[in-house]
Amino acid sequence: MKLTETIVRAATLEKHKIPELPDSTVKGLILRLRKSGSKTYIVRASINGKRTSKTLGSPDKGMTLARARELAIKALAAGLKKEEKPTAAPTLTDMMAQWEKSEAARHGEQYRRDTRRYWKKFIEPAFGTTDLRSIDRPDVREWFVNLEASKTTANRAHSTIQKLFTLAVEKRHINYNPAANIKKNVEDPRTRVFTMSEVSVVLDALHAHESSSPIAANAIRCALMISARIGEIQQLRRDQFDFDQGVWHLPASMRKTKNEVVMPLTGHFKEFIRTRPRWSDTYVFPAPKDPKKPIRYEVIRDLWHKVRPDENARIHDFRRTIATNALSAGMNIIDIQRMLGHKNFSTTAKSYVQSNSDEESIMSEYHSAISAGIFGPGDEA
Repeated sequence: MKLTETIVRAATLEKHKIPELPDSTVKGLILRLRKSGSKTYIVRASINGKRTSKTLGSPDKGMTLARARELAIKALAAGLKKEEKPTAAPTLTDMMAQWEKSEAARHGEQYRRDTRRYWKKFIEPAFGTTDLRSIDRPDVREWFVNLEASKTTANRAHSTIQKLFTLAVEKRHINYNPAANIKKNVEDPRTRVFTMSEVSVVLDALHAHESSSPIAANAIRCALMISARIGEIQQLRRDQFDFDQGVWHLPASMRKTKNEVVMPLTGHFKEFIRTRPRWSDTYVFPAPKDPKKPIRYEVIRDLWHKVRPDENARIHDFRRTIATNALSAGMNIIDIQRMLGHKNFSTTAKSYVQSNSDEESIMSEYHSAISAGIFGPGDEA
């Protein structure tokens, strides 16, 4: 049948008694009729011995017979292959999503938090929706040079974008990493060490906020006593303390450097841990609203901003303060490296099980100097 617009408009399944009306003008074009009264243009042909069909559109929705014939001819010429939707250009946003999916779990909470912060504040606004194949080294260099951030923060943001481009190379979206071989800022080493008077200021302020933020206050006190990083203190579990042997340990999974460390429990620190309220059966410092989870860094940070001696003071400076006091008291540099858990200390964690008497006495002396304010109102050392 040679289809016409008149025939198409009047065609019904009830009238023609067959569900399909082939068009003699374009072989393969068919008007399909349904019981509901709806009509659809399709094109059908035998491709490599297999009967294949493709829907073109409906005259009920405005498709003309001429347009249906035009589309049928094109579809037949293409072998009735389905049109592939164009793939969206890969972006750094895609790479960040990939990092969250496959890489984030391999890192500690602090690392993940920092990566997300650098991404949100510095990288996404500049390159988030840009086709990453169009980003070259001069683009990244210009972005890096113009970052409104400290030298250290700019370097960390650069490291973040570099690892996202590395993922893009691994996924074969690009052939080279445009963030590689860009000269980073020379960072000024941080040398801040708290004086005992500054420590007293912090302790007094913590006492003032004890009632409103008891868990965060005690987490900061803990950072004053031991050389662990604040991210490690957040994760401290009760089963990590062996009061009988007088040691406590941090497993490799909690450590930034992925090495286990076992440390002696000084008398003051043992008493500090024992006398803390049992906010959770698992964590020493749990989340205030969910004792099954560790306290979030943001909770500690918010309190720190209220109690720090000045705006440049960081919780991490307690580690340097402890190390400086230990060095002044005579602890050798190798033991200090072990205590801080730096990467260049290579002895295995098993060798730490035995308590170092010099380290214990030195840390006890340091704890005695700060114990007057470390336990909190009503506590006794």
